[in-house]
Amino acid sequence: MYVVAGVSGNTGSVFHGEHVRHAAGHEGPRHLPSFFDPEKKMPMVATRDIGEAAVRAPLGPPGETQVIELAGPTEHSLADAARAYSRAMGKQSTATRVPDEGIAPLLVQAGISPSVAELAREMPVGIEKGIVNCHS
Repeated sequence: MYVVAGVSGNTGSVFHGEHVRHAAGHEGPRHLPSFFDPEKKMPMVATRDIGEAAVRAPLGPPGETQVIELAGPTEHSLADAARAYSRAMGKQSTATRVPDEGIAPLLVQAGISPSVAELAREMPVGIEKGIVNCHS
């Protein structure tokens, strides 16, 4: 059995594709919501890369449980991503910090249940406070 993880070191990762869709879907200035310091560099992985790894894994299953760790070649911040989007789209894009108390309500507004939104809030708060380490 394989377990596909986002990033080496058994930590979470920013899923780059979600931010691309968020930025591309708006007219006018684009604001990428950041649940931690927008300048914080961390491993990022594209959702497409996760999908490809998940599809390839069963083709050569291991004899025992194996974790597949994924990360891009370099770490980036959401501010880096916003600058790249600005260049690619020819329109201004910025990463904007969402205060801790605004994370869960924003996720609920996006359709996530309040209980799951509160659990999801804990990861970026842990990253920001140094409780969760996103570096291998």
